[in-house]
Amino acid sequence: MAYGAAGTAADSNRPVIFMTRTDTLKTLNVLALAALVFYMFFQKPWLLYLCAFFLAVALTDNPLARLTAGAWMKLAGIIGNINSRILLGLVFYLLLTPLAFFYRIFNRNALRHFTADTRDTLFDDITEAASSKESFEKTW
Repeated sequence: MAYGAAGTAADSNRPVIFMTRTDTLKTLNVLALAALVFYMFFQKPWLLYLCAFFLAVALTDNPLARLTAGAWMKLAGIIGNINSRILLGLVFYLLLTPLAFFYRIFNRNALRHFTADTRDTLFDDITEAASSKESFEKTW
């Protein structure tokens, strides 16, 4: 799959999904399989019709196949963006924040090095011996 800009001025700021025939076939076959699996669980006849529709559309390389697969990929991209933000937020607030909180409570001595140094700068002057030509010849 390749992402590129659309050809019209109205859609110039939205990405368009260009799918190869193989990508379209893969997407439609996975959708047909998903409809079949859901039919096995829920026993709804319209899921069989949906499976047959996806397989029939996948038989030929037609605009309906590309439109169906492209629409599914756009929906999957939107869902992926939402899920990633939700999951990262949950990881941050439910895992990292309590971990940092408990670390600060139980390891107060480990954090004192941040305030123990009263110098204006953390820069240390390098001695002449450390910056001589011989010190760079055999670094290992």
